[in-house]
Amino acid sequence: MNKQDYLKKYNSINEILIEWNPLGVDGPVLKEEYIAIIPSLITIERDRNKLTEYFINLLEKNYGVNYSQKELTKIVDKIIKSYDCL
Repeated sequence: MNKQDYLKKYNSINEILIEWNPLGVDGPVLKEEYIAIIPSLITIERDRNKLTEYFINLLEKNYGVNYSQKELTKIVDKIIKSYDCL
């Protein structure tokens, strides 16, 4: 993957995470709140099971937040679909 494609994926995923905002972050820091996890998501790419597992571990173990399985499925679908639009 070239740098331009990587940046497109990176920005697309960041926008999805900002819209979702599972931590409920407010203000200007929201734009940077989830950037640390984006490289892992890009590495996982289109593997629905691995993306879901990654988010469950992240939300439960790292963030300690509750989440809706239905909402998580929507986010995983958005991330996978975002690859098709790039």
